[in-house]
Amino acid sequence: MKKTIFGTAFAATLIASGAALAADIQRGPAPYYNPPSSLYNWGGVYAGLNLGYQWGKVTNTGVDPSGLLGGGQIGVNWQSGQFVYGAETDIQISGADDTFAPWKFANPWFGTLRGRAGVAFNNVLLYATLGLAFAGAGVFYPFFGTLLGWLGVALTGSDTSSNILFGNLQKITSEQLGLSPILMGAANSSGGVMGKMIDAQSIVVASTATNWFGHEGTILRFVFKHSIALACLVGVLVMLQAYVFTWMIVTP
Repeated sequence: MKKTIFGTAFAATLIASGAALAADIQRGPAPYYNPPSSLYNWGGVYAGLNLGYQWGKVTNTGVDPSGLLGGGQIGVNWQSGQFVYGAETDIQISGADDTFAPWKFANPWFGTLRGRAGVAFNNVLLYATLGLAFAGAGVFYPFFGTLLGWLGVALTGSDTSSNILFGNLQKITSEQLGLSPILMGAANSSGGVMGKMIDAQSIVVASTATNWFGHEGTILRFVFKHSIALACLVGVLVMLQAYVFTWMIVTP
């Protein structure tokens, strides 16, 4: 009986000593938890290229024009909470065509100018888009032809490259519409000058020259609205030269 009581008392003493030692152990720093990542941001300017295949059908005939399709697009989005809205323009060159007797059905190029509105769920965006296609721009072609040059330089970074890319298209389209090829060639170059301020090369040069590294997106968002506004002003001027101030056009 005495042995049992002694053993129990000794065990209790060890437990109490262990608890005292544990209380004296120095605690480490509190654990650090990374803050939750912010929601996906859909705002900003973007540009890209696309390639695909086009199918078509001419009503009441057996003609089904089809072929490769490719082009470029550029746009801008703004985000307020979950709501996203923006605008996009694109130009596409199409090889889709078909023949019916002596007639050939083709649409060698077309473009669109569209608005967008939607709701973002983190990195998923549900949106609707509505806009204007200018494949058959007609009398408004001088305006949209200028924007074509703007888009070419914005994507390639070079007025020369834009003229090589779209120069022949401007010439053929202007001749078919009864416009001056010289005017539309100049419009392609003039519109391109306004696109130079938003091409990737110019943005990188600007951030490097001002020692504002890592803020290329901020610079692009700031100058984009000025670029598109100036391109539209040049388009309006080309429209006036095409139909009102025709004496301004140089003739060979």
